[in-house]
Amino acid sequence: MQIALSLAKLLQAGRSVISSNQKLINDPAKGDKGLTGDVVLAAAVENYKKAIGVDPNSVDPASGQGKLLRAEMAAIKEVMDENQKLINEPGVGFKGFIPAIFARLVTERLREKVGD
Repeated sequence: MQIALSLAKLLQAGRSVISSNQKLINDPAKGDKGLTGDVVLAAAVENYKKAIGVDPNSVDPASGQGKLLRAEMAAIKEVMDENQKLINEPGVGFKGFIPAIFARLVTERLREKVGD
């Protein structure tokens, strides 16, 4: 249960980064938004640390929780990096890259990485 809750908290932490940047993501006048995988992951880790009081990178990487947290962090980074073209597309307002879509993509990527 603790592992599931920590994974949910990390996903929630990432969703909040996307939510707080919706105006930027949907700004048609701005090209590069600077929301790379590294930037979003760093902000998500900070949100997680504030919520949980633990740096997910400090969890033993050999433990089940550590492996899953690292897989989810990798999924967050990959999803953001793969969606840069959409997020940075100039001249387009609403991009459809909302927190729910982000969460679905991260969850799908995590499932690919670790299975059911």
